[in-house]
Amino acid sequence: MLSYFKRRYKTQNIVKVSKSALLNNFGLFKELIPNKEICPVLKGNAYGHGLVNVAKVIEKENPAFIVVDSLYEAQKLSKSGVKNKILILGYNFAENLHKGLPYEFCAGDIDSAKRLAELDLPCHIEIDTGMSRMGFSLENFTETLSELKKMGLKINGLFSHFADADNTNNEFTKQQEKSFKSAISETHNAGFKPKWIHLANSAGALKTNIKEVNMIRLGFSLYGYSPYSPEDEFFANLKRLKPAIKLYSHIIACREINPGDKVSYNCTFEAKEKMRIGTIPLGYYEALPRSLSNKGPFLGRICMNHSVIKIDDHNKIGDEEEIFGDLNELAKLAGTIPYELMTRISETLKREIVD
Repeated sequence: MLSYFKRRYKTQNIVKVSKSALLNNFGLFKELIPNKEICPVLKGNAYGHGLVNVAKVIEKENPAFIVVDSLYEAQKLSKSGVKNKILILGYNFAENLHKGLPYEFCAGDIDSAKRLAELDLPCHIEIDTGMSRMGFSLENFTETLSELKKMGLKINGLFSHFADADNTNNEFTKQQEKSFKSAISETHNAGFKPKWIHLANSAGALKTNIKEVNMIRLGFSLYGYSPYSPEDEFFANLKRLKPAIKLYSHIIACREINPGDKVSYNCTFEAKEKMRIGTIPLGYYEALPRSLSNKGPFLGRICMNHSVIKIDDHNKIGDEEEIFGDLNELAKLAGTIPYELMTRISETLKREIVD
């Protein structure tokens, strides 16, 4: 019985992640921004690429931090043997924190900061500079800093989030920069000297010129995609990015259909001519948004675990089919963004690091 569970099986769907692409993309930002620490963001299962596998590739570059969203992700990395420092960017319930946790945490509210101070855990303070999502308000930041000082919080970082840095119009980004500069000044005046000051995501990395900023949180572009449109002045800088992910499935059924035959649920596709179709074991549970129904290679409704595609005369059962290559075009067809297509790939699909 034990030998049965130890057997290796061929998977019907597989995600292949290019090690050379990840290292190329990371290296490009180190080259473009040599005076700042480049920290890879591996939240969302490394944007769908596989948290542990990507961490083990990128930690060899010795970043100051691997950035994740949750304590769960951080502990998963630790249990897998990753030794790199980890920064948890997201919110944590107070009862989940305890003394001695080997991570750095973030706080954008007084209660979170108080809990981190009680446990003597290093903290990065989040400032709301205009995104209106999380973080301390600048309106009463002086009073906030006074409270943080009284509670003895160990402030190791100060940060915020760009909301619109992928826009060719940089007006709002400049407003956020101005607000963040003010927060840096107030923090220093209050007697805090945070080691790490960070504001920029992939889109903001080339746009921020604040001299105190010494760390970039590299997410989207680590995986090979530019946040910029061709009209953006920084578009050309990222032409050397290489997409790191490809998703493959296999044909598990082939058939010929005739004019008038329907395909999949609700009969939304009707053949206009005689054609060959194939079924792949990949649906909206595994990776594909249902909005791709009747778009691109997909015929009829995307099902939970299956999709139907048009195939050629030479295709047969068992043939491997590339489903995700360049995600920009597929995202346009789906009416979404590449981020969503990456991160919606089910964790149950096998990830494999390739050269």
